[in-house]
Amino acid sequence: MPLRLVSQEELPAPLSGYRLIERLGRGGFGEVWKVEAPGGLYKAAKFVFGDLQGSDEQSRPAEQELKALRRVREIRHPYVLSLERFDTIEGQLIIVMELADRNLWDRFRECRARGLGGIPRGELLRYMEEAAEAIDLMNIHYQIQHLDIKPQNLFLVANHVKVGDFGLAKLLDGMSATVTGGVTPVYAAPETFEGRVTRFCDQYSLAIVYQELLTGTRPFHGTNTRQLLMQHLSGTPDVEPLPEGDREVIRRALRKVPEERWPSCMEMVQALRASGEGRIVVATGADVPDAEQEARTRPTPPPTHAVSSVGAASALATRMAPPGAGGNPPEAVPPGTVQPPASPAGRSASGVPSAASSVGVPSPVASPRAPGSSTAALITPRLVTPSTLTTSQSVTRLRQDGLGSGPPSQLVNAPRSAPPERTGSGVLIPAGIIGLGTNGLRVVEAFQSLLQQRYSDLRQLPHLRWLGIDTDPQAISSTLSSPALPVVPTPSPGTTATPTQSVLMDNPWFLARLQRPAHYLQHPHLPSVEQWLPPGSLARLGRQPAAAQGMRAFGRLALLDHSRPLLLRLRRELDILLSDQPLQQAAAHTGLTLRSNHPHFFLIADLGGGSGSGMFLELAYWLRRELRRLGCQPRLHALLLLPPADPRLLRSPQTSAALGNACAALRELEYCQSGRGVYETHLDNDEGSWRDSEPPFTSLHFLVRPLHSSSPQQQSWLTDAAYLLFLHLFTPLGRYLQELPRPAFPSAHLAGLYRFDWPRRELLDAAAHRLARLLLQRWNAQDSATYEALRPLVAGWLEQQWSHHGLTTEQLVAAFRHDLTLHLGDDPDRYCDALLQSLRTHTPSASKVDAFAVCQVLDQILRLVGKPQVDPQPEADLRFPQPICDSVFAATYERLLRECDAALSVLAVQMLEMPGYRFAGAEEALRQIEQRWDVQIAALEQTHQDLQRQVRQLYQRLLHLIAQLEQGGTLGLGLRRSALVQEILESLRLLSQRQLQCRIVERLLPLLRHQRDAAPEFLRDLALCRQALRQLGEQLDRLSPASTAPAMTGRRLLPYGATDVPTAADRLLQQLLTQQPALFDSWEPRLQQALQRKFRGLGNVCLKVAAKGADFAAWLLEQCRAVIDPHLPRHDPAAAFFECFPPPEMAENALREAVDEAAPDLPAAHSELASTPRAVALLPSGQAGERLRQILTDLRPDLPWHLLTAAEDLCLYREEEIPLTALPHLGPLGQQAYEQLLASDHPPHSRADVPWTQPPNAFVPTA
Repeated sequence: MPLRLVSQEELPAPLSGYRLIERLGRGGFGEVWKVEAPGGLYKAAKFVFGDLQGSDEQSRPAEQELKALRRVREIRHPYVLSLERFDTIEGQLIIVMELADRNLWDRFRECRARGLGGIPRGELLRYMEEAAEAIDLMNIHYQIQHLDIKPQNLFLVANHVKVGDFGLAKLLDGMSATVTGGVTPVYAAPETFEGRVTRFCDQYSLAIVYQELLTGTRPFHGTNTRQLLMQHLSGTPDVEPLPEGDREVIRRALRKVPEERWPSCMEMVQALRASGEGRIVVATGADVPDAEQEARTRPTPPPTHAVSSVGAASALATRMAPPGAGGNPPEAVPPGTVQPPASPAGRSASGVPSAASSVGVPSPVASPRAPGSSTAALITPRLVTPSTLTTSQSVTRLRQDGLGSGPPSQLVNAPRSAPPERTGSGVLIPAGIIGLGTNGLRVVEAFQSLLQQRYSDLRQLPHLRWLGIDTDPQAISSTLSSPALPVVPTPSPGTTATPTQSVLMDNPWFLARLQRPAHYLQHPHLPSVEQWLPPGSLARLGRQPAAAQGMRAFGRLALLDHSRPLLLRLRRELDILLSDQPLQQAAAHTGLTLRSNHPHFFLIADLGGGSGSGMFLELAYWLRRELRRLGCQPRLHALLLLPPADPRLLRSPQTSAALGNACAALRELEYCQSGRGVYETHLDNDEGSWRDSEPPFTSLHFLVRPLHSSSPQQQSWLTDAAYLLFLHLFTPLGRYLQELPRPAFPSAHLAGLYRFDWPRRELLDAAAHRLARLLLQRWNAQDSATYEALRPLVAGWLEQQWSHHGLTTEQLVAAFRHDLTLHLGDDPDRYCDALLQSLRTHTPSASKVDAFAVCQVLDQILRLVGKPQVDPQPEADLRFPQPICDSVFAATYERLLRECDAALSVLAVQMLEMPGYRFAGAEEALRQIEQRWDVQIAALEQTHQDLQRQVRQLYQRLLHLIAQLEQGGTLGLGLRRSALVQEILESLRLLSQRQLQCRIVERLLPLLRHQRDAAPEFLRDLALCRQALRQLGEQLDRLSPASTAPAMTGRRLLPYGATDVPTAADRLLQQLLTQQPALFDSWEPRLQQALQRKFRGLGNVCLKVAAKGADFAAWLLEQCRAVIDPHLPRHDPAAAFFECFPPPEMAENALREAVDEAAPDLPAAHSELASTPRAVALLPSGQAGERLRQILTDLRPDLPWHLLTAAEDLCLYREEEIPLTALPHLGPLGQQAYEQLLASDHPPHSRADVPWTQPPNAFVPTA
């Protein structure tokens, strides 16, 4: 049953708190209302027609809308109208979304009303570019078509487009889907009338929208659905109203065959922009089979740049000129010129470079600019899509910024050669860190967290480039939502990247999404997967493939499917790693010096999984090829994770498969690393195959992970893996291991480490968090002792402020008299005396003072101050006009009401911002203010009663006196005439004064009552602010370090005898407050000044906690760190070691235990195969470090110690190098699991075209 929608009514639960304001529109599928959300924010709410609880035909629109919502609810982009929530009430679907200013149809009508043909072209192209970016995001990243692109669904928010209304959105099945109706015939693509959806439907609609909003006419003029359907299916679009340069672009976007349209909406818009600038517009023939083939054979229009001057135009011409052209611009080409398709290599059939290959196709890895050249004026910043590339079609997004469209070897121009290698005595090297699969991503994330703790800001370490690849969307999503890690910006390597390139390259996480089987069987680029994929495995992908499912072949399949964007990414990263600026910035931030300027790569993968285990070898050979092309020696290091070689793994199919996968991966690795075979790969049908007979890796490091690592105690392998990477890249251990001689056999480095961690930064963060929490508790105190202590202080302060703000009764009365004085031009008493002066002039004889003259003066006084109320319940005397003072006092009342409200707010806020008072002080002040008002009101009420009584008596006596004067006698009063006149004059004077006072009190009483009644409102506001302060505490908790430190192999060096960081932080803070009991009293005033400058006070933060809470929490933690930092020792780990173990015996025992724990776990059956053991100690310099050196050499003289100096680390590293074949995963246990996989429908190898099943060569080194 649909809801009854009435303006100003509140919606029922679960949308209680949402109030209907006005209806914005009504369509065939529902109504849209403007609503006020909780908190006073305005939103748009769509009430979809249809009953979701019903099963009839009328429920279909709501069901379709609900399905579409579930598809698009994860989409977040600046140009997509944000979805707030959706709920069902009594079967009706209600969608709450962002409220836009208007839509493009409104803007179009506004332009038509001004006499324009449509929206101006420059403005419209900006709108189209933003809409295209959002549509391409949905298409490329989410495989979704909107299917209802029209001017009414392109909304404007602050003059930027936002795509909205996703009620018809469909999820593509590979390259197409089916549609069940509901599309708008005016804008619908022809294939939708056939019940089919392709990824080019929205582009077709956007092209119609462009022509309509620019010219006011549509390319199809049908007046009913049937005519429009026939014109869309077979008619020729009328594009003549368009500018000449736009016609071919729109004509291509409106082709009947979807695959013949532009590869993306953005390319269509860029072609429109290029046509308006007189550049080449490219359109290919109708023989292109699909968009990917089109991408290979069609030169892409260059990216759009803003040319603001003649110099900028000249720079653009130089940049677009072919090599050797000397910077001269190319020959002018008329707008709309159609060029023939280029060959894949960018040359014509005769071998002469085509026009498209030499004009307007910039390289993402361009050669360095000529001295003095500038491109600063060429780039127009715009919002871009911070998305992860997901499908092979995502290369379209890269092409739109000039990243090319050919096969991988031609995606960029010839890469620049690597600079000559420079070496030094330091430790810094440029490095690419690549995590493959879920556990590989976890190691990368743990390494980033370690660096974040050590160096605070990853953006200051641009010499490290990050890449995480996985087939699992959930793993990528959880990594993207991890709290701590900012996207590291791409430093300039000497070339200028477009904004889209920068964001795509900056995002470290790459989703290599698996597709349905049909995608791989019909893919134009991929070689036949049946040639190498294990037989029957493709069918296991199913209709909704999510991840590799433990199948290593699927990992390799996903990698090959995404080879183009991945190779683009790798080449871009190599270009950055070969530049000097990142190393210089890292050296300045860390204080470390250069080891080499040539890059190393570290690949991290879990060999027991499917994604990383299937990708690591293929990716290693890609990197080797790219490094050799640049003239660099390939230096690739593998950190490989293995499941435990435990017989219990064979009991479960899942764990047995992990062991079998590891055995298969090690067989493949041994096959390549030993040189027994030649690795051949085939990335692309246009690329051909290439071979490599050399070992893929420079070094192989193995870590055994636990089977299940859910608890922190089981995750020491994760911390150890991250720290091992740190040792390689930031300590002298990396140089030492690099300079070791390589054995003649494939070897595995089995490492063990034990570190003594002096967590000063972590301890400082934990103590700062506790201090911030204490401060918030102090501000938010509500105990009775606090109120008792503050009561006299607040009373004294309030006494001063009360008179300062003019809140005393005398001051408020004076304000009324002041305004009346301004109105009269004189003091009211003197004004009344002047009226009486006419009577006083006759008092000497009293002969000329009569009752009529007295009544005239009385009437003037009453007109000023009002007629007294003689009867306690009088009837309204409509004949008597409103007194002058009432109109004056009414304005005074309103003014004083505002001033008193403001003063009350100021008093509460002042107390809130006063150190030592805060919320308890503000609440006590408000209570005392309420009491003050009560006291003043009680006194005024008594005064009012007294004045009323006096005025009645005066008025009645005056009337008697006037009556006596009228009769010429004394009426028994016994007064002479002169005395009678004097009595009348005195009564008139007193009556004017008392009646004026009474009028003022009558106005003042409701003012004071209003202020008294407002005090509880302020108390409620303070209660809300208290709640906001608790939310700030929650923000602090989210920013605080984890309460339990990640498990590691080693020991933490903590002061005060603590066993964990939280305890040490508590004791540090306790000691600090004991030594400085007045810490808060001395620190808070300075903190308040900084708080006022930064956030305009605590009250402002509490009122805007949603917007400012996170920034305030981070700022407060930084302020607390600054307070604690001077009190935390700054000694190195060696000094911290001896502080924790002061007796020599304790120090020796701790080191002895560390040496034993650092020994790697060797396979028991192959321990005799181990090479000479290595033992390295990383020790700080200084007296404490020298003492440790001496103890170590004395404790274990049997170990060949290599003592290296590291300023901030105390670590023992022991390593055994054994033959790769000696790993137990290649022994009987692994062989058993491997053979079980061979006999099942779970093939263990990543490819079936290599003889992996041959047993690896067993190698026993001789003495």
